[in-house]
Amino acid sequence: MNEDTINPNPEGSNEVGDIDPKYKKLKGPMDLLKDAWNKYIDRMSTLISIQAIQILTVGAAAGTLYGIYKTDINVIVATSISVIIAIIAIIFITWTKIAIVEAVASENEIGVGESFGLGQHKILSFWWVQILSTFFVAGAILLFIIPGIIFGMWFAFAATVMIVEGKKGVGGLNDKQGIRTRSLAWNLRSNYSHRSNQLDNQRYYKFSFLWLF
Repeated sequence: MNEDTINPNPEGSNEVGDIDPKYKKLKGPMDLLKDAWNKYIDRMSTLISIQAIQILTVGAAAGTLYGIYKTDINVIVATSISVIIAIIAIIFITWTKIAIVEAVASENEIGVGESFGLGQHKILSFWWVQILSTFFVAGAILLFIIPGIIFGMWFAFAATVMIVEGKKGVGGLNDKQGIRTRSLAWNLRSNYSHRSNQLDNQRYYKFSFLWLF
């Protein structure tokens, strides 16, 4: 299969829509690693600072929880405080993950404060997209293993798409026109359709679950 001429809809209909030309050809592993390394070097100070904040947050939360359970405080009070601290830590860790993506995806280099500022309103959306993608992948795996694998690849970066493009919920999951995994899925569908007559109906209908979305 020629990477330069991948067609997400080999039958020529408008089911998938147009794909941005810059996404039609996937770079090789070494090119991707090189680009990632260059991006990391360019924004090293911001990325390391955000990661350091995340590590300090986890350390502070763990130390506080340890200190609570080493004291003679009431069990109910200790549990309540621990739950609150854990929730705060989870929220902040999610925030730092979003801030890292914002720092990397920004066209111009941005600082730590701006990275956190861009991500502060996307925490709930991030969790919602993660829940939805997990639900779809788990459901596909339960139905048949192949759809689970394809959905897993398809939705692997759904949260990143949500952060960068601002697509929320199902809209973020469905906005895959710019992601190579969907064009690969359509090519797989094309190849599969030529062999479907050789398969029994039960396997065919299970596999066809892939194309409901």
